[in-house]
Amino acid sequence: MSLIKAVGIDLAKLVFSIHGIYQHDKYKLRKTVKRNKLLAEIKLIKTPIITAINAQAVKILSRLHISDESWLKLTNHFEKIFTGAVGTAEHLAEFTEHVGLKRAHGIANAQAWLNSA
Repeated sequence: MSLIKAVGIDLAKLVFSIHGIYQHDKYKLRKTVKRNKLLAEIKLIKTPIITAINAQAVKILSRLHISDESWLKLTNHFEKIFTGAVGTAEHLAEFTEHVGLKRAHGIANAQAWLNSA
């Protein structure tokens, strides 16, 4: 399989559509995946890092209060940024209290990448 030069992801609530274009502008990859399988499916795609966001996604990210820079960082390095629970700083604090932990892990990354708009 050739390297994919561009990947697009149509965002939805429960199901995502992944589209990819190979080196010679041939539209090859078309997959629909459930939310919980998205990261695993992206890992299987042989592609350079994601470098652009389409106009529709920008509107959605704006409503979610996630900046373009944060979205690109999250999609390319999610597992390096977060190693435990994931959410906004407020949600992590609630989670920490709920499970009885003394300290909330990942607050700095949550503030940097999820509360960024």
